[in-house]
Amino acid sequence: MLLCAGCSGRSVTADNPVVGMIPPRMAVAESGPEVTRSQDKETSVTQVGHVDGGDGSLDAEMSEVAAVVNGTPILVADVLEPISIQLAQAKSQLSPEEFVKVREQAIRQLLPQMIDQAVLVDGAVSQLGADQKEQLETQLDALFTQRLEEVKTEKGVGTLAELEALMQQQGTTLSNMRRAFGRQSMAQQSLLLHMPAEPVVSRQELLAEYEKRIDDYKQPAQVKWQQIWIAYDKHGGKSKALALLDAAIAELKNGADFETVARKYSDGVMAQEGGHWDWTQKGSLANEEIERMLFALNVGEIGEVVAGDKAYQLVRVTQRRPDRVTPFEEVQEEIREEILNERKRGVEAEVVKKLKKDAVITTMFDAS
Repeated sequence: MLLCAGCSGRSVTADNPVVGMIPPRMAVAESGPEVTRSQDKETSVTQVGHVDGGDGSLDAEMSEVAAVVNGTPILVADVLEPISIQLAQAKSQLSPEEFVKVREQAIRQLLPQMIDQAVLVDGAVSQLGADQKEQLETQLDALFTQRLEEVKTEKGVGTLAELEALMQQQGTTLSNMRRAFGRQSMAQQSLLLHMPAEPVVSRQELLAEYEKRIDDYKQPAQVKWQQIWIAYDKHGGKSKALALLDAAIAELKNGADFETVARKYSDGVMAQEGGHWDWTQKGSLANEEIERMLFALNVGEIGEVVAGDKAYQLVRVTQRRPDRVTPFEEVQEEIREEILNERKRGVEAEVVKKLKKDAVITTMFDAS
């Protein structure tokens, strides 16, 4: 099990290159309002006032308390971490009034899932003793150090200082990233504790789901084909284009390969590839006459000339696939994974619902 960063009782030293000292805005949140459990079990979400940042700066805004779950604050910075880059861009493009609205809308949208995550974390942490918490914090620090190396590579920077500077340009910090990493790890661990030890999906369940979704596995007929396209405008009109087409047909009748003739005469987009088109399914072509011909010709057979609005066309079928249904054996693992994921989502929803019954949750918004 992993323990989230910032849990009560954690000691952070100045020589820790991963976490570092608690920034001022975190200290503001940690000194937030005392929360007592509500007597009204039907209404466990109330309102919390904003933390006054004083100067109205971005740091002050981000240090506001968005919610408190069982006495543990969730900062606005934590809520907005996933969209920090987008918000930084929006702040530079919008007026202050517009940005405030966008920011509030984002908090309202993201806060519920943050509260769910915090409830899961609290449910896991509450079962641990002090020694276990410290041990798991150490494990999490080690994992986060590994993650930082990956992030440095992804961002193309060599040091933590460079990474911190880059993240601040994007509207976030390493401290925010560390807290998010810890919360996600602990929430996942909390869910694992409630998952079946060996989840099993029976063959009967797989077959039932396959039959239920059989229409998703139906594949229409397909063909691979070649095309010679001789454009009217490029050759000075239909009559001159027809003369070129006659020359191409004469070569084909004399045994020339369709691919060679297409490269020589065709004006189509696939001319340099010998006029080859990849698998084309029934109902996907705009020219209905060409489509009817493609799905009627035998493999290797060349169709009749089609005089379209812009060009003469000559087509040849190279391969064919009939209508088919993807066999159960080819999709059973995909179905199994989807069923298991659906079960996991159901377990998560039930676990969160159960934990919320006994939780005290306060937010910066009205509970309407």
